[in-house]
Amino acid sequence: MLPFAVLDTSVLILLCTDQVDQSEKEVEAQHRREATRDWIEHLAPRVRFAVPTPAVAELSRPKTAAAFLEELARAVGRFRVLPLTRSAAEVAAKMAAQRIAARPTGAERGAVKYDTLIAAIAHDVGARYVVTDDRRDYGSPLRAVSSPVEIVVASTPPPGQQMNLIEMPKRKK
Repeated sequence: MLPFAVLDTSVLILLCTDQVDQSEKEVEAQHRREATRDWIEHLAPRVRFAVPTPAVAELSRPKTAAAFLEELARAVGRFRVLPLTRSAAEVAAKMAAQRIAARPTGAERGAVKYDTLIAAIAHDVGARYVVTDDRRDYGSPLRAVSSPVEIVVASTPPPGQQMNLIEMPKRKK
């Protein structure tokens, strides 16, 4: 059976959002979207894609989660939604222990972020990769439990590929 590639919320947003204008910021986002789609193509023959339930919860901000999941199915094909199980929650607690310990008593609330829960689920199911747009979100939690899960930064081109360059709009002086 193929290993999992767990998709982070940032990647889901990149896969399910289209370009809206040609501003410099949007052109950069378009580069990231293209690189993310290239990674999905690159990984597809070697993995099963999975979306952890905390990412589904995060998706309810800009659109409904159901709308995102439908768009995701068009972008990556089949995928599995992974639940936050008791064992994954215990892994998340280990991942967040330092962050929780560093907070004053009574201020522990909010110490466990969505990213920690996503990392814990990936570790718990034995995923090969967490595919994200921001390595910093996952390095610390995964190191805290010596996880073998690899971080793929989807906004950079896959090995052996170059990113297609989109002409940047000229700055007005």
